[in-house]
Amino acid sequence: MRNYRNFQRPQGTWFCDELESFLIKTKSIIFMPTVQSSGTWFILELFKAHDQIDWVIPEDYWHAPIIKELNVKRLLKDNSVVVLHTHFGLDVGKNILIENIFEISDHIVMPIRNPLRSILTAYIRDHSPNKDLDKEHIIHGYIKLVEWVKKLNVFIIPIDLYSKKSKLERYFLLRDLFDFIQIPYEKYMKEWANNWPVHNTVGKKDESIKLYFDTKNIEGIKEIMPKEYDLLISSVPILKPFFESQGYNEEDLFWC
Repeated sequence: MRNYRNFQRPQGTWFCDELESFLIKTKSIIFMPTVQSSGTWFILELFKAHDQIDWVIPEDYWHAPIIKELNVKRLLKDNSVVVLHTHFGLDVGKNILIENIFEISDHIVMPIRNPLRSILTAYIRDHSPNKDLDKEHIIHGYIKLVEWVKKLNVFIIPIDLYSKKSKLERYFLLRDLFDFIQIPYEKYMKEWANNWPVHNTVGKKDESIKLYFDTKNIEGIKEIMPKEYDLLISSVPILKPFFESQGYNEEDLFWC
């Protein structure tokens, strides 16, 4: 029985009464709060492909009109297995909401990537003269993730780390993930482990910045995002032990 007694929903548009009422009737809630550009869509698409997961509900679907529409269409059924997803970072109100959703979740899953890679990916994706390119929230997000992982039973998926591992190791990781969320793994997972597919790309935008990471060009990185790099370095005492505990080595964390 989930603990709804202590559930507190902060005022705002994120989480509506209709969604809360629906979640009470679900069979299982898999909660996936993620840092931006950490491998979110890799895991969401993995979950979407599973026959026993009825619905993946991203943050944009957390408000009343869409939830009502989904219920009318009978896409959300009682006793469903659902995945709730949201991004987090510097937004204190959203972080408070996430901490309360932990109370009603059956399983918590978080993908991760090398934080410097996450920052560069987000920078490339949002590269536009009309956009604020400040990506410090990603670093704050990883700091928050480390804090939560210390207190919660969370399944961590190091997306980029496993891209370099064998197909068998990747398959075992996916098998362990589905054991964790208590859903049988299916045949498609073997193909998923073989290909380790990319589901979120930057389109036609300039990807040359990726070379800064691949060639370990610290000076180039500092030039395009000095604030983010300084914050990342100041966060090394928190982030480095965590990422090392997940299997990242000195070569992976060359920025430390």
